[in-house]
Amino acid sequence: MLLLLPFAAAKGLELELFSDPPLPATDVIQNPGFEGNGFWLQGGFWRGKGEVEIVDDMARSGGHSLRFVGLSENAAGQMPSNEFTLRTDIPYRLDFWVRSYRETPTGGMVRLEYRSEGSDILPDGVDAQIVPLVKIPESWLRFSAPPKSVTAKTQMLFWQPRSKDERRRYNVIDDNIIVFPKSNFGDQDHIRGRMKIIASGLGVVWYDDISLRPLETWLTYRVRASGSASLQIVDKAGKVWLKEKFDGTRSGAILVPVDSAYRLEVTSASGEQSYVAYPE
Repeated sequence: MLLLLPFAAAKGLELELFSDPPLPATDVIQNPGFEGNGFWLQGGFWRGKGEVEIVDDMARSGGHSLRFVGLSENAAGQMPSNEFTLRTDIPYRLDFWVRSYRETPTGGMVRLEYRSEGSDILPDGVDAQIVPLVKIPESWLRFSAPPKSVTAKTQMLFWQPRSKDERRRYNVIDDNIIVFPKSNFGDQDHIRGRMKIIASGLGVVWYDDISLRPLETWLTYRVRASGSASLQIVDKAGKVWLKEKFDGTRSGAILVPVDSAYRLEVTSASGEQSYVAYPE
């Protein structure tokens, strides 16, 4: 989204301010609580016996949740999503709620798959393992904040980007924050992502309120002046994120938190002041 100062040309100034991902920030998961249609695809079991469906008799919030029923020891099922776009070099926070009942499934995870178009990077993913949580049935548990009674530490395994001839390896993520380094994806600004919710083994497990949110965004600014000028970018609390002088034109991008609004303020050599706010 571009925001232009309406009368900048009359003052000899042209200002642009926008971000990627756009502000205000939204959840990448378009249907986190399984309340509607269009984001999650048809689920099923690819091994053993089991059932996967969206149900209305158990929910942490709203009226629905996703339920897996494993009917054999070797059962393994999943619910995939449609694809979405991820921005490299920014942090995303992945979180969700999970609950089990009676017999405990032996495994399961929320998996964030990635793939890189136009490169030799093989598709892979980030696996948030639920086994430590489903050992405590009868209550909804948040992955990022398990109760003290959960002695095993929850973890995410980030299977690292690799080409065909490289060995598969992972990094352990302990804080639920995922960054896809641009340098590991052929310097691409964007990659493709997909969620897969998985359960395995004998037992019942529910998932609800899956979220994947950007924590920062690349804020891009562009200014054209008739001569020398100065600019600064400030947030809604008045914090200055960038301040510099320039001559003629100036552009760049800075990494800023998504939980604010920003202003690009420009002062010309003659003292004329203009600004543009983003988002409005």
